[in-house]
Amino acid sequence: MTTLPFAATALAALLIHADPEPAKVPVGRHGLYDEATDGIELSSLPLEQRPRYELFAEKCKRCHSLGRSLLSGKRPEDWRQYARRMMKMAGKGLSEDDAFEIIDFLEYYSSWPPRK
Repeated sequence: MTTLPFAATALAALLIHADPEPAKVPVGRHGLYDEATDGIELSSLPLEQRPRYELFAEKCKRCHSLGRSLLSGKRPEDWRQYARRMMKMAGKGLSEDDAFEIIDFLEYYSSWPPRK
């Protein structure tokens, strides 16, 4: 069996020549999330999404990091059901109107290609 030593040699060669630091993949669908600040630079968002993001940041940061939502990998269609659960958990701290604004932002953020 000569394939096993060949495979081991090929794997070793790949590991030797691999980058010591893998390429950084943008975090979040748009690469907008900044882990250091646990947020998004407002100027990187379209004007109509900025107030929605600010509402999201204000309301959601009360219970968890923004990264928890922004890095969740949820699809746009997942956010409505998730937000309903959050409304129950937040009690009176999250109105239905606020929830719809937050959902709109999260659907925007997680959509691909990004909506304009």
